Amino acid sequence: MDSISSLVGLVDFGRFASQWVSVLVEATLKGLVVLAIAGLVTTAMRSASAAARHAVWALALGSILALPLFSALLPNWELGIFPAIEVEGSSAVVAPAQTSTADGSVVQAVNVLPAGTGLSPDVSATAVSPATRSVLSPVIAPRVAAIETASTLGVFAVPIAIVWGLGALLVLGMLLTGLMRTSFIANRALPVLESEWVRMSDRLRRRLGIRRPVVLLRNEAATTPATWGVFNPIVLLPAVSDGWSLERRRDVLVHELAHVKRLDFLTQIIGRYACAVFWFNPFMWLAARQMRVERERACDDEVLRAGTKPSEYAGHLLEIARSVKSFSAASFSSVAMAQRSQLSGRLLAILEDGRHRGPLSRGGTVIAFTIAFMFFVPLASMTTITAQMPQEAVAVDGVVAPDVANVANGTSVISQSVPVDEPTPTPMSRPVLAGESQKLQWASAPGCYEADRDSESRGINENSSNDRRTSRFWDGDCEGEVRIRGEVQFTPDYTGIRSVSRDGHFSIEIDMDGDSRRVELRADGRGLQRRWFVNGSESTYGSEAEEWLPRALQDFFRHSSFDIDGRVRFILTNGGVPGLLAQAEQSHGEYLARRFYVAAIETREIDPDQVAAILRRAMRTVTSDFEMARLLRAIHGDDLRDENLRRTYIQASNTIGSDFEKARVLRALLEQEGLQTDVVQMLLESAHDIGSDFELARLLTAIGTRYLDDPTARDSYLSATRSIASDFELQRVLASLLEAENLSTENLRLLLMSGRSIQSDFESARLLMNVAGKFVVEESLRRLFFESVDGIGSDFERQRVLTTLVNRDDISNDVVSDAIRSASAIGGDFAKATVLKAIADKYRSDTTLRSQLEAAAETISSDHEYGRVMSAIRGRRS
Repeated sequence: MDSISSLVGLVDFGRFASQWVSVLVEATLKGLVVLAIAGLVTTAMRSASAAARHAVWALALGSILALPLFSALLPNWELGIFPAIEVEGSSAVVAPAQTSTADGSVVQAVNVLPAGTGLSPDVSATAVSPATRSVLSPVIAPRVAAIETASTLGVFAVPIAIVWGLGALLVLGMLLTGLMRTSFIANRALPVLESEWVRMSDRLRRRLGIRRPVVLLRNEAATTPATWGVFNPIVLLPAVSDGWSLERRRDVLVHELAHVKRLDFLTQIIGRYACAVFWFNPFMWLAARQMRVERERACDDEVLRAGTKPSEYAGHLLEIARSVKSFSAASFSSVAMAQRSQLSGRLLAILEDGRHRGPLSRGGTVIAFTIAFMFFVPLASMTTITAQMPQEAVAVDGVVAPDVANVANGTSVISQSVPVDEPTPTPMSRPVLAGESQKLQWASAPGCYEADRDSESRGINENSSNDRRTSRFWDGDCEGEVRIRGEVQFTPDYTGIRSVSRDGHFSIEIDMDGDSRRVELRADGRGLQRRWFVNGSESTYGSEAEEWLPRALQDFFRHSSFDIDGRVRFILTNGGVPGLLAQAEQSHGEYLARRFYVAAIETREIDPDQVAAILRRAMRTVTSDFEMARLLRAIHGDDLRDENLRRTYIQASNTIGSDFEKARVLRALLEQEGLQTDVVQMLLESAHDIGSDFELARLLTAIGTRYLDDPTARDSYLSATRSIASDFELQRVLASLLEAENLSTENLRLLLMSGRSIQSDFESARLLMNVAGKFVVEESLRRLFFESVDGIGSDFERQRVLTTLVNRDDISNDVVSDAIRSASAIGGDFAKATVLKAIADKYRSDTTLRSQLEAAAETISSDHEYGRVMSAIRGRRS
């Protein structure tokens, strides 16, 4: 009895294994389609941001992971890829039979009988004729095919399922080990309570829009910074982080908080689960690795958008990777910052100039999910097993009536009635016009370059390797492709091909609303061979091709940067500046337009009014921060002496969203001497939109004190400094002002007012010590200065400021009196005594100050410190 039960259990497991292997094979095939599409999409998006490419890979892996579940839940439809498996040798018998219905009509039936049931089919399985097989319809065949497939897989399904399960358990075990490891580290790590870290983390978290609480931990073991968790994220810092500079601390926190904002830990886990289910598919591991690469680059971009200089951030990243060990659990259960295997590619991406670094917008995310859903649902419900279509049919009253009846003995009878003597419909073919009609139709059709410039459906994808180049461009309903192999020489006016190198090739094809034309040129021993194709069919190369080729090349060059330097020289030589401006207007591409505009500006043949007109045009058409910044920086300093152009210049800079590019453009303007007050006012108002503390600080430092004597500019400057959230950067800006010669009392007052917004005791003390060491605290500044001193909470930092002040020889008794009063409020006896002793050593002979010193000494609790101060007051050695 036990042996029978074991056999039954083995049969049940075999059936389950067969079903699961079938589902796994189906999901793997669909997954390959998804990965191929994701690879093509990300390749086409090479110029897009890393955040966008990461979203594509994350959606692809998440979709593949959900494929088996949705394939089981959604109704299936067939895609004819794989034919049904032959019945011979299977464990089921398919027998045809003819039965009659009540009205006397004949129905062709197929009886599917399980082998070993003891039932005899009407005919032997080996006697099934092709005519009988052909009666299987799209309704019947999937069921028969499923039985046949399961029976074929049954022999190998159990070992395949066992091997798959062991592999999946191994990968999941690695993931579980990593999660346990991170949990162990979190329990052993200590919370980071230092005020600098906490304030910086809170400020950056608010700036990034993260509402979830983020816990900062520090591990005594040397590890790289890492992040994990979704609802309660954790940022782990290495023990060496205590010695990091403020810039490095900020960069690390921005990078790790970017992971939290983007939910990178969730996509990491999704990718790991996908690799666990499809561990045997090497493309799955490659996709997961590429997703991790784009993830780190997206967070690097977040750091650079925050204003960090690329070279400085690259140095921080390299130093962190070299100085700390690899986090053992990072690869599977957390998001680590500096994995050495990815470092070289990341450094190149960080230092690459002109790379798009924008985040994925909320609208872009919705669109991406919508497109993925529209593609995923039909793919999940698709089945790749198809049936043979009927070649013969049996008439039953001219009606198609499929039916399935379950007979009492367990035999399934599947019947299908198909009408006969009906002509088989043929697919409608597209009408082909006569050659002359096609020629007229094409001649009247607009070219790609005449399409609507505001069309969102426009782009170009260019690839080159060795001696091969491929360019694909699209513009509304127009699509084009150019393929080049070897060296191609165009005619001087770029309207034809002069020569192609031996064994070289050139082809250009343009499709307008489904109507395509193509010219191919090949060079061989016989010379240049020309071919002409219309809608895929070759025609004689003649006048029609000769008329079409210049227009097609014009379409190509108005989208492509191919030989842009040569084209600029040709247009400038033959058309001058008007030709360059006209070409810029007709070019579909911000890079091309900028190249032509810059070439026109660099000729120095146009006046500032014309340059301003170019900028106004660019403000309407150029959306790339990089291209707009390059255009603005190309304007010569002599032209910027024109006030009208300066104003237009600042207006154009306001269209730049990148803090780095905008700050560079405004600093270039500041290099001009004699800016009028209203221009400086516009510049400072423009600086308000710079979100990066680093870039804003650099800009304000460049302004210095040159324009602060004007009240309006001074107020705008003060307002701009209040936009700096970083205490370090604000202190740096104000300290740079102290280096100016002949700093007025009003400017010094402005500086102290700005310094009051510094929250860090250390940075506030640095600024006040700088002031106290370089300037006499005059009566008009005394109250403001000591209000700033009293705002320092640290006893040590306040002691440093007051000691620096009282060590001067040119301060008034009123200033000394205020210093005594401020020292009395210090809570620590040692710091208080140090300041009072320094004052007593210099001013104990002043009766008024002496009595004030003695009163202050009475507030000291420590007998030792009290004695030290009183000895100094009375002139005795302590």
